[in-house]
Amino acid sequence: MTGKRTQYEDLIISVIERIKGRLPDDRERYTDKPLTGAPWNMVAEDLVYLVLELMKETGIRFAAEDFDGMKMNTVTGIAEVLVERDNG
Repeated sequence: MTGKRTQYEDLIISVIERIKGRLPDDRERYTDKPLTGAPWNMVAEDLVYLVLELMKETGIRFAAEDFDGMKMNTVTGIAEVLVERDNG
């Protein structure tokens, strides 16, 4: 499952790069950091676009409960939700 999670993390990072136009150096170190804080510095519109792009690219639909708590707050968290939805 870790391999699939890593693939989703790479996809998420590439979508963030398209949204933000830049990424922090050594971005793999920051996959557990909140997307709204440093170094990602995403705003609400960025996060909506991220979710829509991920749904478009993966064909996976998120459920309302995926947004409960802090699951969708990091690259790793989103990747784990994608893995769960992909297997479900």
